[in-house]
Amino acid sequence: FEQYVAGSNPLPLTECLSWAGVSFAGPSTIEVASLGNIEIDLNQDNQIYIANTDRLDEFGTAMGFENGDILQSINGTEITLENAMTLLSDFQQQTQKGDKVKMEVLREVDGKNKVQKLKAKALTFETTTPESLKIDENPNDDQLAIRKIWLNGF
Repeated sequence: FEQYVAGSNPLPLTECLSWAGVSFAGPSTIEVASLGNIEIDLNQDNQIYIANTDRLDEFGTAMGFENGDILQSINGTEITLENAMTLLSDFQQQTQKGDKVKMEVLREVDGKNKVQKLKAKALTFETTTPESLKIDENPNDDQLAIRKIWLNGF
């Protein structure tokens, strides 16, 4: 108590977490596929659309994204309100630089919404993941006991 709470020493979090079979992972750099640096939103019909293309990156420009495009599919998989977050996240994590990317969008042309087929080669960029905690899938009995106390109390 005197050393950490009342004192000036920082709590040894890595050590304390290990007692319960939890490890601390610092930030790391990963490479992810670009989505074009588009801003997306929902329209009044709960469709996902491109709300802003002011800061398109090279991939977004190559795809030809335009404000108001309603996202329909990516690489043949329909984009819905229910699957959009997972689908776009999987795209970013699994797509490699140079992979062919095909998207279909609904775009207003001459007052009518028409399906537009967009395609370009994927581009990637480095990003930093935040610090995280990893729970050991095979904790020992002591670690399980401490977890139980931490989560449920005495």
